[in-house]
Amino acid sequence: VPAAFALPKEVDTVSAYAADLSIYWGENYVAFITGTRPLSEFDDYCETLKSMHYEDMVAVKQAALDRVKGKN
Repeated sequence: VPAAFALPKEVDTVSAYAADLSIYWGENYVAFITGTRPLSEFDDYCETLKSMHYEDMVAVKQAALDRVKGKN
């Protein structure tokens, strides 16, 4: 969803969390796929994502998508 559909508060949320989430997600995504991080640590990974406001980012993206689709 293009950033043009985000509200100012949503842009603030993305600005606050996107960079750190992107780095953490990217590094760990590759580590799980290549096996350098064991799947036994996946729950910890998910909890860390939550603590980094991953769910807030999903909500922002979903709200923008809903506006594009005319649901809001």
